[in-house]
Amino acid sequence: MASKLKVDELEGVTTAGSIDVTTGSTTTNLQQGLAKAFHQTDFSGTAVTRRSLNMASITDGGAQHTCNFTNSFSDIYQVWTEGVGDSDHTSANRAMSRISRSASAPVFICEASSGSNQDAEQDLNMLFHGDLA
Repeated sequence: MASKLKVDELEGVTTAGSIDVTTGSTTTNLQQGLAKAFHQTDFSGTAVTRRSLNMASITDGGAQHTCNFTNSFSDIYQVWTEGVGDSDHTSANRAMSRISRSASAPVFICEASSGSNQDAEQDLNMLFHGDLA
């Protein structure tokens, strides 16, 4: 029979906010590997955020989008990953570029594969890693 560990809270032994996880010979800090913010937003009409974590709001400015975090990051250097896609696969390939660094509200611009600015007009998925303030 497998064992289960059910707890409401984990705390590091030497540092309360830090827990290391070891797999084989590799040790990883649990907090560093967790996503600190994400959103999945449909921009095909009125912007609708379907799923989010640590997002107060997403400002839709056409090709320009601002991610307003509920809890700010500790600095302007959070790491982000994005995916822009649509359900019918008819839109040109698009990608997001950060145009303004911020711990609380970074600004991104959507670009078509041609390099021109273009409204997202579809699903935008963004994931953020880094330390929260």
